[in-house]
Amino acid sequence: MKLKLLIVLILFTIKLIPQNSQNNIAITIDDLPVVTSINNEMNYNYIISNIIDKCKKYSVPATGFVIENGFTRNGEYNSTLKNLMEKWIDKGLTLGNHTYGHKSLNQITLSEFENEVINGEKTLKEILGSRNQNVKYFRHPFLHTGLSLGLRDSSSEFLRQRGYEVAPVTVDNSDWLIARAYEISWVKQDTAMLRKISNDYVDYMKKYILYYQEQSQKLIGRNINQILLMHANRLNADNLDKIFDMIKELDYNFISLDEALKDNAYSTMKDTFVKNAGISWLHRWAISAGVKKEFFAGEPEVPQYIQDIANTN
Repeated sequence: MKLKLLIVLILFTIKLIPQNSQNNIAITIDDLPVVTSINNEMNYNYIISNIIDKCKKYSVPATGFVIENGFTRNGEYNSTLKNLMEKWIDKGLTLGNHTYGHKSLNQITLSEFENEVINGEKTLKEILGSRNQNVKYFRHPFLHTGLSLGLRDSSSEFLRQRGYEVAPVTVDNSDWLIARAYEISWVKQDTAMLRKISNDYVDYMKKYILYYQEQSQKLIGRNINQILLMHANRLNADNLDKIFDMIKELDYNFISLDEALKDNAYSTMKDTFVKNAGISWLHRWAISAGVKKEFFAGEPEVPQYIQDIANTN
């Protein structure tokens, strides 16, 4: 009788323990205010407003990273783009610094990098300061963090002193390449190709999320809070709802960048990666741990027809 009672108590206790059935992912969007070769107000408004609206519809607390000289279009500072970044903030989304001119730390000096960071704050501080907010996050252009540990440590200390937290990426991908093909097809008004690229893009992103989910399991033994990199382009303006639906179907919960970084993997995993490549932090950690080459097998590729379209111009 006592044994049966003990079993009942154990089962009841297990039900009370919160079960993490969902995976977590933070959405980050680089190269704001916008990535496009079509420089007119209607296009800017369409892209950014659609990204904002879809993030709000799906309750996605996205963080965007701003390139300061991206506000300059046709040789002049564009106030519409600033207004759109104000809308971004006013809709409850977050903005971070992506430098002034998107120069790689692997190709410039520490002093030049510091100037890129400081000059990249101009419009951000105007927007955030008027709303009693501070710039908190920084993302390295091309995910390049320096070709020596000394440079990386010095630049990291500079960022820390200015109050920044570096925003890593775990689910890296080439949406920028797909976006180039998409915009070329949009200009040609090739609706059949736009539909095909959109469908293959969602499938491609699904494969990437599952790939890095498996990488995390193999390296760390669990699926960490993932951080997805995307870009502010027409491809995502048109397809974010499909991407978000797909992510939800994979049983992911959308969380903020701040919440994602509470995962202790980001503070405890060893990172000595200093090669000339911008790669996922999961792969940086894996290389630092000395894993075998086979670990990296199976990374998804952009369909060849999309590469062909993207490389036509």
